Formats: sequence, structure tokens, C-alpha cells
Amino acid sequence: YAEASSGDEDVDNGSSKEGSESNGASAIEEKKHDQQ
Repeated sequence: YAEASSGDEDVDNGSSKEGSESNGASAIEEKKHDQQ
């Protein structure tokens, strides 16, 4: 059960990461501009 539940968490995190990847990329670009 522990492995199965952890697997479900990975799937949920993966789906959320896919949605936040574009947001994270824009945030990184903003940080680059701030550093420059």
C-alpha cells in the first residue's frame, strides 16, 4: 500500500509540475533579468 500511495502522489505531482513548468520557465526568465 505504501508504494501504491507514493506512486499516486508522484502522478499527481507530475501533472501539477506539467502545468507549472511554463510558469516556472517564465519565473526563471524574470530572475535572469533581475540578476542582469
